[in-house]
Amino acid sequence: MDFGKLVTTGKGWNEIQVGDGIQVKKKVILRDIFAYLGAADDCNPIYLKESYAAQIRYRQVIVPSGLIVSWISALISSELPGPGSVVKEMRLSFPETFHPENEISFSLTVKDKNPADRNITLQVRVTGDERTIAEGEIDVLPPQPLNPMMDNLLDNF
Repeated sequence: MDFGKLVTTGKGWNEIQVGDGIQVKKKVILRDIFAYLGAADDCNPIYLKESYAAQIRYRQVIVPSGLIVSWISALISSELPGPGSVVKEMRLSFPETFHPENEISFSLTVKDKNPADRNITLQVRVTGDERTIAEGEIDVLPPQPLNPMMDNLLDNF
């Protein structure tokens, strides 16, 4: 789908340096959780029902780890490296849970550049309430340069 917007790309492989990074804070609200659960078709009561959560160790509903992963993916697509990026592999762990209506912090840092396949490795850390919610590494293929649209226009003539 193309809705007439000018297409831009993020940082290409040559523009990215080890140590580049971003930090973003976001408040987790119930609307975000409901939107994610609807798209994922996930009905786990630990994400939705206070009465259920009160009866188990968490005592209140928790934020789905998949929602956190989707926000990380969105940061890769929009910020680092940016539009045109493709996630190749994720190695994430979720040592702590997190509750809605609190602020969460995302940190993505370029840990390594692999010249053989022109991928980068991002170090990811997500924190909330001074606890590590998610951490790990993600291999990303940075955006490829765009080919001018008119380059091959007359090739068939």
